[in-house]
Amino acid sequence: MNHHKNEEKVHIYSPEENKNLIKLLLDVVALGLHDSNSTFSKFTAERRILPTFNRLHGCSKIYQHYPNIMKILKT
Repeated sequence: MNHHKNEEKVHIYSPEENKNLIKLLLDVVALGLHDSNSTFSKFTAERRILPTFNRLHGCSKIYQHYPNIMKILKT
């Protein structure tokens, strides 16, 4: 009997992408677009953070990639 795990593709971010994402996050914090726990809503990520990130890096990261990198950056 074959069991298939639901494997999630891991999206690796380069050091430059990490640096730019942190800068974008700080810009959004400066604008006050975070909640009381200093987290960002899906709306803010999709409308403010990811479009700029994708334009800078010529990629197409989507919201599903965003929570994973946020976990990594918090460590």
